[in-house]
Amino acid sequence: MRRSSRQSADRRCSHTSYSTTSLLLSAEISNRLYKLGLSLSVNTDARTITDITLGEEYEKLHRFFAWDTQHFLHCNLEALRASFLPEPIRQRLAAQLQESYRTL
Repeated sequence: MRRSSRQSADRRCSHTSYSTTSLLLSAEISNRLYKLGLSLSVNTDARTITDITLGEEYEKLHRFFAWDTQHFLHCNLEALRASFLPEPIRQRLAAQLQESYRTL
């Protein structure tokens, strides 16, 4: 049985609505965890489910919760701290991150 173009459009709209709701919920949860002082990193682990980029994740947090460069730097440093990299490499990358964020 062939789907009508209306059924296909309805399916796409439902997916878009679900994705938007999921992204906003994800951003809300991230914001709450950040405010609680928990270690938090922002990433795109769900790329197979949603087609969102890291830039889009950052944009949502900035737009809806007024996150600025200090929020993102903190999360990036937390992600680095939780990585499995050797300590000397972590320290070098942390210094590079901090320097890069100073120029933004």
